[in-house]
Amino acid sequence: MMAFKYILVMLGFCMASAANAQNIETDFVTLLERCRSSIEDATPLDITGLQSIKVQPDHLNSKQGYYQEGWILPDSDLYIIWASATLKDGRKTHVCKVTIRSSQRILEPTEQAALIRLFLIRQTELIGAKTHELDRKLSPIPPIVNLGFLLSELNPRGCRVVTFLAMTKEGDFFMTGSGERANAACEEQ
Repeated sequence: MMAFKYILVMLGFCMASAANAQNIETDFVTLLERCRSSIEDATPLDITGLQSIKVQPDHLNSKQGYYQEGWILPDSDLYIIWASATLKDGRKTHVCKVTIRSSQRILEPTEQAALIRLFLIRQTELIGAKTHELDRKLSPIPPIVNLGFLLSELNPRGCRVVTFLAMTKEGDFFMTGSGERANAACEEQ
């Protein structure tokens, strides 16, 4: 009888873990695609179905001229940080990041592998469509896994756009998203 209860508990744990992994994968795809589209098209972030959330203190950037707001899907472990920065010359750049909501949440190795896989699949699709290219200037920053690709053309604001994924192998740091690089062609807005 005790062995049967143990099996039921373990089965429940496995099912919950599988469901959580599926949710994080679905949320990852949804949120990253919203970020990428917004930055590449230079359009407002699609917040349909998202809830406003306070940006977590360990994710805040306190630089002067830096504005941030947070958005989350209900019951998600991931959330969006939408940010704009005013550069010294008055131009603005925008970045849309997806990260783990709680600094206490550690990504399991299977979750890490799934998120890297999904990122690489999307990268391959976009490069295959000839709308994007590998970011050949991306440098490894050990111990962080660092992946990225670029929009082949400048976005409507004249900015170079990078889509990136960065995480530690321990699963205690994860960030993905898209951002405008502050090249000279970026327009003031």
